Amino acid sequence: MSIYDNIISTIQQSSYKLTPQRETIVKILVENESEHLSAEELYFILKGINPEIGLATVYRTLDIFYDLKILEKITFGNGISKYHLRQKLDNGTHHHLICTKCHNITTISNVIFNKLIQYVNNEYNFEVQDDTIAIYGTCKNCMNEENI
Repeated sequence: MSIYDNIISTIQQSSYKLTPQRETIVKILVENESEHLSAEELYFILKGINPEIGLATVYRTLDIFYDLKILEKITFGNGISKYHLRQKLDNGTHHHLICTKCHNITTISNVIFNKLIQYVNNEYNFEVQDDTIAIYGTCKNCMNEENI
């Protein structure tokens, strides 16, 4: 079953309706699965396909998809959030290195992070609900620009 089919099935099995707008958003997210898109970036892509769609619909749909664990959400200090499809890499969750200067997001997969999440679950009898680790800092490109 494809990522698209899995998402459609998840929505259909939930209490939410699969509206044409939600289906279009799923298609765009799948087509851009390697990207981390803000609601506004997704909205501008959608406007080219369906000029009638509103930004509020995009926000509501992203919230629903996040609740259904279809999406991961990364929030920056300035209030901007970026979303991307929840997926597994190398038989484990993937994590993010986030540059606080240029907002570049690098996706990484490392078993050490996955073991840390498992350790927290076991050691503290704590059920981790969002198993993605985000590390904020300065990327190599921004560091190089500072040193020029």
